[in-house]
Amino acid sequence: MIIPYTFLKTQSVDELLQDDWQLGKKLRHQLRMDQAFKHHDKPIPFHELINQGEMVHITLQAQSSYAPTLVEHERLYEDEHLLIVWKPAFLKVHPNEVGEHDTLMNHVQAMTAPHPYVEHVHRLDYETAGLVLIAKHPIAKNLLDRMFERGEVERFYEAVVEGRLLKKRGAIRQAIGRDRHHQTKRHTSETGKASRTTYEAIQVTQQYSVVRVQLHTGRTHQIRVHFSSIGHPIVGDEMYGGEKQEEPYALVANELNFVHPITKQKISIKKELSHL
Repeated sequence: MIIPYTFLKTQSVDELLQDDWQLGKKLRHQLRMDQAFKHHDKPIPFHELINQGEMVHITLQAQSSYAPTLVEHERLYEDEHLLIVWKPAFLKVHPNEVGEHDTLMNHVQAMTAPHPYVEHVHRLDYETAGLVLIAKHPIAKNLLDRMFERGEVERFYEAVVEGRLLKKRGAIRQAIGRDRHHQTKRHTSETGKASRTTYEAIQVTQQYSVVRVQLHTGRTHQIRVHFSSIGHPIVGDEMYGGEKQEEPYALVANELNFVHPITKQKISIKKELSHL
């Protein structure tokens, strides 16, 4: 695949890869050996200064292994480097078994054909609908992974929880660990991993509260576990104490905010919800 890149300041390819993008030695070495950076189809010496505003092309040898299955999903943002799509509830983000092909990533592989590479940067639970950020080449994947590790991608959800929240705003900082008696369930635990969730109530009645939730760490089932731990399970989330209902539990990942790791533009994507 060939990726266009416009230099944001005058610098060498070495400086871009090591100082700005902070890529690992292995990937930097591979790019050098592949003579990946070219200008007018001629390889660029990695020590040579490139002027601000100059466009080059990066040739990358990478291919995803998802079997393409053509199912269209809403695209809320896309450029040469990344893609944000809407995952419906009751759909896996990626395959867990050999031969599995009806997942979001199988669909995205077909949606973006003949583009050879797509990789999810984070995941949503099977029953959770929402925005999923996808890298379209290995450099973007590397940069976005590090942004998630540093907490530089703001992730917001909307949820309906049982009962009336007494505080309009709050933070839940309980550690989360595995449940020894249930393979997929999690619970709050002093020996678990540090976790932080903040929220703001949007609407409150005696029966339920609609909340805007920000996820500061990415533990499995974090929002579901945290609200259950304070006595306000998500409506419909039977695993964590919510009353049974026919619809998916009322949790939707509807907002992503971050600085684009390559263009440095501010990306703010929010899907307005008429109801949960």
